[in-house]
Amino acid sequence: MFALIASPLIRWAGVGLLIAGVIAYRAWLLHDITAARAELAAAKAELAQCQGAAASAQAAIALQDRRVEELQAQARVAAAAAQAREARAAEAGAQAMAQAGAGARRIEGARVAPGCAAAIAWAAATGPELGQW
Repeated sequence: MFALIASPLIRWAGVGLLIAGVIAYRAWLLHDITAARAELAAAKAELAQCQGAAASAQAAIALQDRRVEELQAQARVAAAAAQAREARAAEAGAQAMAQAGAGARRIEGARVAPGCAAAIAWAAATGPELGQW
């Protein structure tokens, strides 16, 4: 007799436990889904922040590239100007050397009579020419 009474109670208890288990599993799934959604939202926010930082870095790189190009252009202009100055200075130096050489050859080939008075007379006569170089 006890078995007849206990058998339906055990069935109802088993069904109750099964329903409680399903409800607990559903609660765990809902909690897990909520946690996953929160993690996804955090990951999206971090991705947006990283994309903003990457865009900022790209803009800074582009700015630096433009500045480097400007500096390179200025350096090319300055180098060309320095080369032009160097060429002018070399030409002026060559002319000065040629003029000095010609003056030195004239002095070497000059006929100065022996004696102090003759040397003074020769220097007085060629003085303006000697002062040019």
